[in-house]
Amino acid sequence: MKKIFKILLVVVILAGVLVGAVYAYNALKDDVKLNSKEESTAEQIQNKTEQQPGESAEVTENDRTLAPDFAVEDKDGNTVRLSDMRGKPTIVNFWTSWCPPCKAELPDFDAAYKELGNEFNFMIVHLSQNWNDKQSDGQRYIKSEGFSFPVYYDVNGQGDAAFDKGGIPLSVFIDKDGKVVNTFNGMLSADDLRQMIDQLR
Repeated sequence: MKKIFKILLVVVILAGVLVGAVYAYNALKDDVKLNSKEESTAEQIQNKTEQQPGESAEVTENDRTLAPDFAVEDKDGNTVRLSDMRGKPTIVNFWTSWCPPCKAELPDFDAAYKELGNEFNFMIVHLSQNWNDKQSDGQRYIKSEGFSFPVYYDVNGQGDAAFDKGGIPLSVFIDKDGKVVNTFNGMLSADDLRQMIDQLR
């Protein structure tokens, strides 16, 4: 009787170990699939933003991916997220006050904002973190030029991390659903800016 009991005990233990192993395998498999999917999405976005200066990366409608969300601060210190802009097309521009090409194109963005600010969101993002430029430097420059577009400050580096800029300025053109339509690394001419804005209509 004791022998039978021992055999049954061994069988129960082995069955428990087997069930646990199957459960662990399935959980690991699902986790690998999820991570693989996330990495694939991140790679798609990175590939679309890794450009040489002066290059644009237009994305066909079927290949558009959701722009990575990030939080910045407005001039009053309020938190604003890129995802808050959904519902209207959005133009994002990353710049610093020490970057000559950045400063050269900002008047064209200001002119576009004055004309089209009701139809499009403009996020002119000063890189206040990781780019050797203080928020006060950006504020001082904007005030001296009298620009009217809304300026946001990347005080926590989230905007910097969202897109692999490679260099600045970088402009990102996003449709009303929050998907990337085009990116441009380098200074945009007024004509190129207008052409990329027209792609969002």
